[in-house]
Amino acid sequence: MKAQEQSDKNVPEKWNIKSNLLYDATGTINLGFELPLAERWSLDVSGNYNGWNWKDNRKWKHWMAQPEVRLWTRQALRGHFFALHALGGQYNIGNVHFPFGLFKDLRDYRHDGWYAGGGIGYGYRWNFSRRWGMEAEAAVGYVRFDYKSYECFTCGEFLNNGTRNYVGPTKLAVSLVYRFGKKARREAPVPVPYIAPVDTVYRTDTVFIEKRDTVVLREEVKEVPAAPVIITRSEQLHLRYKQGNSDILPTFSTNAGELSRVRAMIDEVKSDKDAQIKRIVVLGYASPEGNEDSNLALSTRRATGLRNYLASQYPAQADLLTVVPGGEDWAGLLEAVEKDLLVPE
Repeated sequence: MKAQEQSDKNVPEKWNIKSNLLYDATGTINLGFELPLAERWSLDVSGNYNGWNWKDNRKWKHWMAQPEVRLWTRQALRGHFFALHALGGQYNIGNVHFPFGLFKDLRDYRHDGWYAGGGIGYGYRWNFSRRWGMEAEAAVGYVRFDYKSYECFTCGEFLNNGTRNYVGPTKLAVSLVYRFGKKARREAPVPVPYIAPVDTVYRTDTVFIEKRDTVVLREEVKEVPAAPVIITRSEQLHLRYKQGNSDILPTFSTNAGELSRVRAMIDEVKSDKDAQIKRIVVLGYASPEGNEDSNLALSTRRATGLRNYLASQYPAQADLLTVVPGGEDWAGLLEAVEKDLLVPE
């Protein structure tokens, strides 16, 4: 029996590319990519470039590279994470207001040079679908600036050089994320048929000799009766659930018709005087869009929900009900895709 979700589970894929919308708003070209390294670790590398001269010779020319290692609280590329990053690049700025109180004299002088540093951060990621997501991150740290100062913004004479140390925010990001890759299939388990045990039969024979003495011979004979006929009946159900719910809702969507079919099958076997129900196996599946471990847990909960429903309908057979988690329903997904792609002749 199969349980099928009504909505997609959002799943991270293998490769991720992203763009920081806050940098985009300043006219800075930026692109990053991220790759999971282990169950809770990932590597993020981003780069920025701004090479424009704006009106009144304002400029914030720079390039920057920023590699970052992330530790996720539950699973890589999903939910909360902590980050450790390094950064470095070059700059040429003048006639602008630099944030966080650094280079307060930029309205009168131009500075160019290089910078390097690092920091720690915290962020959170939302996955809207299998491909698209959004993440936000804020980080603080230390940066060392090496600079040369000039008299004006374009052709002024060299004035001096020096260094400055900065402690404060080193990263602010609200990034749009797109994911590449595909998931490996997981084979569904094959149900094991039930085999009834063979009993030992004892036979007693009585033999009369010449009507004088009665001799009773008792011998133990192990007979192997004909193997019982075992018939495995199966019914495939497509039950609907509300988002995040594993309880059976008999009146929800098409569930009433699906549950009616399985009750009719059980009632038919019960009404057959030559048949006996030995075991009822509830094999649960979940749609394959989700994480493997999550899908396995979800298929177990939903199969248990159906088992509890059947136990309430057939109390005498409650002890015969067994739950087997099937995990991801790849066979059902392929069948649905083949139907969608079928073109009539």
